[in-house]
Amino acid sequence: MYLFCDKRIMATGRIVKRKCALCNCSKSRNDMVFVSIKQEEKEKWVKISDIRYLPKETFLIRSKLAVLHWNCLQLGELAGNRIEVRKVPYYCKTRKQVVQKTRKSPSDHQWRKDIMEIVFNNWDREEEHFEEEVEARAQVEERLYAIDLQ
Repeated sequence: MYLFCDKRIMATGRIVKRKCALCNCSKSRNDMVFVSIKQEEKEKWVKISDIRYLPKETFLIRSKLAVLHWNCLQLGELAGNRIEVRKVPYYCKTRKQVVQKTRKSPSDHQWRKDIMEIVFNNWDREEEHFEEEVEARAQVEERLYAIDLQ
């Protein structure tokens, strides 16, 4: 039986030693034995979750990148760059019937290349400043040692 690493496990309040459908993990969750449904306990569960560690500090930048990604996909569809490759049938439990899911060609994602170019350009500048700083410090130390030797 497959379970999800989410609130369904927390609501049961017992040790789960089954595989998860999301991350395919099989770790026993001993920390989940006596978990109540209070908000504080939910936050504690998120902190011990082994699905994937994503720090709260980077949430804002990840959200912005997700918005850029979604907008790029939508603009590609509007421009006609993302054509329909195939339709995949699957059973929808809500509608109780087989529905078609469209698979489209990948988008260009030019924004990723632009961001990487900006990052690498700034990275090179930082290295140049670092080298200049090292040379300046070396000259100052050379002068200081020259004064001490005289």
